Amino acid sequence: MTQKRNTKILAFLTAFCLLLTMLVPAATWAAEPATFFVRSIAAGANVLPPGEYAVQPGIAAEYGYSYDPAIGQDDVCALDVLVKAHEEIFGGAFTKEDKDTYLKVTDGSISVMFGMETMNIGFTVNGAMPHTDAPAQPVAGMPDCYEGLNIAQTKVNPGDQLDFFIYQDSYAMDYYTWFTYGGQKAKEITVPANEEAELSLDGYWVAWYGLCEEESIENLTEPMADFQIGTLDAQGAFTPIDGAVTDENGGVTLTLAEGEYILSAQGEEGGYGDKIIPPYLIVKAQESALAEDNASIAQTMMETIAADYKDSVDPWVIAEMAAFGKADSLTQKEAFAASAKEGTADLKNVIALTALGKDVTALMKEDGSKWNMIAELSKGSIPYITSAAYLLQAYDSGKYEVPEGTADREKLITYFLDQQEENGGWSTKWGAETTGMILPALAPYLDRPEVKEAVDKAVSWLSSVQTETGNFGAENSNATAMIVVGLSAVGIDADTDPRFVKGENSAIDGLMKFRTETNKFGYTNNVSENAMSTEQGFRALIAWTGMVKACGPYSVFTFGEPTEKDVLTVSVRVEGISENKLYEKALTLPGDSKVTALTVLEAAVPAEQRDIQPGAYGAYINSLYGEAANTFGEDYDGWQYMVNNEAASVGISDCEIKDGDELVFYYGGMSAMIPLEPEITYPAKGKAKMVFTTKQTTYGPAPDYTPVTEIVPIVDAKVVIGEGNAAIEKTTDEDGAVTLEIVKGEYPIQIEKYGETEKEGKFLPFVVRLAPDATVKLETTSGGGGSVGDDQIQVSFTLIGDSKHEKPEEHDKFETWIAEKSYTLDSGATVKDLFETALKAAGIAYEMSGDSYVSSVNGLKEFDNGPFSGWMYKVNGTHIQKALNACTLKDGDSVIFHYTDDYTKEEDEEESKPVTPSRPSGIGGGSGGGSLPTVSGGISVDNTQQEVTEPKRFSDVSGWAEEYIYDLVERGIVQGKTEDSFAPQDLVTRAELAAMLARMSGAELVEGADSSFSDVSPEDWFAGAVAWAAEQGIVQGFEGKFDPNASVTRQDIAVMIDRYAANVANYTFPQTMEKTTFADDGQIDSYAGDAVYRLQMAGILNGRGDNLFAPLEYATREEIAKVLSVFLAGLAA
Repeated sequence: MTQKRNTKILAFLTAFCLLLTMLVPAATWAAEPATFFVRSIAAGANVLPPGEYAVQPGIAAEYGYSYDPAIGQDDVCALDVLVKAHEEIFGGAFTKEDKDTYLKVTDGSISVMFGMETMNIGFTVNGAMPHTDAPAQPVAGMPDCYEGLNIAQTKVNPGDQLDFFIYQDSYAMDYYTWFTYGGQKAKEITVPANEEAELSLDGYWVAWYGLCEEESIENLTEPMADFQIGTLDAQGAFTPIDGAVTDENGGVTLTLAEGEYILSAQGEEGGYGDKIIPPYLIVKAQESALAEDNASIAQTMMETIAADYKDSVDPWVIAEMAAFGKADSLTQKEAFAASAKEGTADLKNVIALTALGKDVTALMKEDGSKWNMIAELSKGSIPYITSAAYLLQAYDSGKYEVPEGTADREKLITYFLDQQEENGGWSTKWGAETTGMILPALAPYLDRPEVKEAVDKAVSWLSSVQTETGNFGAENSNATAMIVVGLSAVGIDADTDPRFVKGENSAIDGLMKFRTETNKFGYTNNVSENAMSTEQGFRALIAWTGMVKACGPYSVFTFGEPTEKDVLTVSVRVEGISENKLYEKALTLPGDSKVTALTVLEAAVPAEQRDIQPGAYGAYINSLYGEAANTFGEDYDGWQYMVNNEAASVGISDCEIKDGDELVFYYGGMSAMIPLEPEITYPAKGKAKMVFTTKQTTYGPAPDYTPVTEIVPIVDAKVVIGEGNAAIEKTTDEDGAVTLEIVKGEYPIQIEKYGETEKEGKFLPFVVRLAPDATVKLETTSGGGGSVGDDQIQVSFTLIGDSKHEKPEEHDKFETWIAEKSYTLDSGATVKDLFETALKAAGIAYEMSGDSYVSSVNGLKEFDNGPFSGWMYKVNGTHIQKALNACTLKDGDSVIFHYTDDYTKEEDEEESKPVTPSRPSGIGGGSGGGSLPTVSGGISVDNTQQEVTEPKRFSDVSGWAEEYIYDLVERGIVQGKTEDSFAPQDLVTRAELAAMLARMSGAELVEGADSSFSDVSPEDWFAGAVAWAAEQGIVQGFEGKFDPNASVTRQDIAVMIDRYAANVANYTFPQTMEKTTFADDGQIDSYAGDAVYRLQMAGILNGRGDNLFAPLEYATREEIAKVLSVFLAGLAA
């Protein structure tokens, strides 16, 4: 960045100066106030709490400022908003008479802002500089931009965000920055609490490019590397987050506890002048309701999605709505049924019609003849493997009799068994979802040994490729959705089955990571809704909830309401010798038979991870997760278990489990202690005492052996409260107690105790660990065991003064005027409240300038001991550069107010950091610190360097199709479905392909052209493209219709491109490959055959595997991109 800065220092005034107009005072203003989001920034810090402020039109005129004549009486001008900000900052000190001391504006040009004299000032509205629609005079080396507007010319609208800032860099080379989340610029986001969230920090040189086209700004945006990420409090004060520094791509990964945060950034990127106007992002970290109750969230999502599907005519949606019990809400079901009975047999229509109660073996055509879709499909060729899976499901959707044919039921089953790969999957080079799609097809035949073996192999392979996110290699919702559908069909709970829980995430958790705030599904993120992802996710949720309800195999396309069985829900956790082996997970088990602890263990732990042996007293656990009994050879160590925090007294095969029980299997000795909930008291302010105990049972003498149970302390155990670098470790005393200094809050907690054994380096657990997510809630206290309510805080205050001396060398020593003393204040109190309370109590006189800063204490004024002298303050050892009334205190804070002879030499306590010589808190002097450097004159920039722009990038584009997609994007032939998403797997309609070919040709289309097709209106967006394509002989339609919204088939793609080559491009396809007769050649219609093979021999259009062309299958956007890109490359050659 430094090199770019050095090339732009000249001629900045040419590119950056604003055209000023004659300004006039405003007249009478009577309109209602409007609300704006306002930030006021100096030295990279907020001088006013960021937030919404109500601004009255004409407020600037009341102070004597002038507006551009174009600003109407009911309009709010940016100058009004800036004046409001100064009212908030300076209070009563900001008057009509003294306004120029704080804000001086001449003909729209600002020379003093926030009380600082400088021309190095900027402002933005919604992240860009205000401008007219008139292009500015071109400047060599600069992108095209607009004529700018000054502060008095800029009309703003309610809800706008206005940022006013003083550049930190003397050449105004600060970057305007923002956070990007899920590939989109973000102002407010919701993330799962206590889970990793990935963000990036991006920015651009606002002083140079703020007046540019939006597209130019996007291309000039850069990642902001090496910046410290932190949070802002309500007053705008910045607190860094440990370890949160952006990487070379501007990325940062955060894990936030539950709560609401404001994220920002500070620091320099490393090069000279690389400073930023900090970002502002509201983040809501919410405990994932998905993890707590995936079923209820699934129900909400299904209801939301179903409400949007009531008017759909998509066969998949119709079938899914029927499976969800919403067939009656479909407004177009009769129209669909009527239309689907005519034409070519379609497996999707079989499933949808069956869902609507139609018998597809006895459909009546308009001419009165009967038509059997099943018979027609069974006589065709076996289609591509995924279509074959749905064909078999179509046969079974109505348990239809399938006549013998080339694609009958038995041949399809044999086909799947033959096509299974050695690893257990199908078509695994394309990912895992094909395997998921085939499981529902084979599910009805699990009683056949060969099918059962194939399904078991497939399930094992799917488990092996699942990742820690819960997904399956390809981090997209579509793949996971299809696998959930498949698992549900073979009776596997994708949320609780241990084979499909990796780390803390099940397959359902993985799917839910793509849930948007609107309760739909995104493709690769949870920000941008995706139509196909939502449809397939809807199917997956229906399948999973149906399986849970049936407590067994459930297929979406059976269309019967799942038979409810009695079930019980339990939770299970496994604690090994030194670590948690199985995170606490809820299991749903059939309740129509006896459920024991052994039943639960077998359902929770994979067979290969458990070794259960018969014993004299029933089954016992020999090994779990590779940790075998008698590892230590003493105290009868081995695997034990407890139910509802009580040690079990019978074997695992005899312990009957009830609904809601909580089981923990743990490794330990016979005397291993199970901790009870700790007793918490508060012996002193800021201190908490926790006592850990356990139940201990002893037995009396023979012959009765009477048991006696008592509560005893857990002694010499390690207690860990908090996590990471903030964790506190204590050891329990003889009473089982630990005492620690705390701040009110909820913290992770763990207790451990190990005893050394005879085996060297081995330690046997003496205490059963708590759950990995166990927490303890600690309160704030006033001492003596009492508790201070949430409405009060306790803080300390110290006042250090000085004597008057004109020269620094005459200085003797500072004087303590108020020794450290504790004060009780209301919650929300500021440093100003504490300062006034302490000095009034001590009887010490003081003077303040408004509510912002202190100018004199006990007769000692700022500047008395030199030009850099004055009053400053620290909170918890750190100098705070904020106005006194803008710094809110927390319980336990320590404030030191002190005089300094030279604020530029002051250091903070913790790392001896010099205090930055800036004064965003004091603004005019006093306790806020020093003043910002004054810069007079203009700013210049060198405009000779050209920017290299990158093509637009989409978050859902990668892999084999990437180069083809971006090739067409750069050519202007295709574009994204949204700013961030290309939707590569969406299908392409006939109208869309016609439009792509029209753009390829460069033809000037006639808006509203009449194409002569009865189903294409001149008002349709594609009318011009379809008319052009018809005129060129590329499309012909059928019986006067074009069917523009139908998905284009693969054979029609070949025909349209072939006709384009001949009629538009005058191009003959070269033969670069030998002709390959496809196995499904008989399914290619006669009008398309020549075109298909011309494109095949030219290497443009290939088959889909197994030597199948799949002529009636549809093509996705990424497939079309490849075909057109390869075709264009051939044209160019």
